[in-house]
Amino acid sequence: MRIGCGFLDWLRAHRSPGPLDGLVHDMLLEQMGRVHASAVNASIRRDGEWPSLSYTHELGRGARKLVEVSMGGSVAAFRTVCELLSNSLPEARELLIQGERLMTSTYTELLHTVEESARGLYRGQLSGDRQFWIDSANEWGKGSGYLDRVLDRNRAWFQEPSRRALQADLESLLDREWAALLHRVQAIFEQP
Repeated sequence: MRIGCGFLDWLRAHRSPGPLDGLVHDMLLEQMGRVHASAVNASIRRDGEWPSLSYTHELGRGARKLVEVSMGGSVAAFRTVCELLSNSLPEARELLIQGERLMTSTYTELLHTVEESARGLYRGQLSGDRQFWIDSANEWGKGSGYLDRVLDRNRAWFQEPSRRALQADLESLLDREWAALLHRVQAIFEQP
């Protein structure tokens, strides 16, 4: 079908997801600044897991948000290409709808995978660092500036090389998942 070449060009132009613009932990730090200091303290005393502030939940959301910002435009552009081609090639309409649905569902799966992977990667590091939690908990009761001190401690913790490597691991996962997504979509349009 005539749409094959156009889609192959689009797929080649979007081979990689692009760099993530930000850090996975930014959303966690923003949320820490929004909730009451006592909620931050409660979370810290429970290794980062409290109903109003969950470290792993916010880190997962942060990873997902970065991917949405990085790749959302590519997915939207794909939908636009499908719609335009569907109008100009009515004989290919069903195939284009199938491709668009596959892109949407696979992209949703990718977002879920990245979110869960971020939670798991950071959960291991957070639960394994008792001193971080002890030192953070000891900031409570030292007077005003508690939240600033805890935020500074968290920023420093996330900037350590082993934590920066977690973001690199997520970016590698994203590259692999995006390549798999493109392969699945490409396979539809390469069928004879």
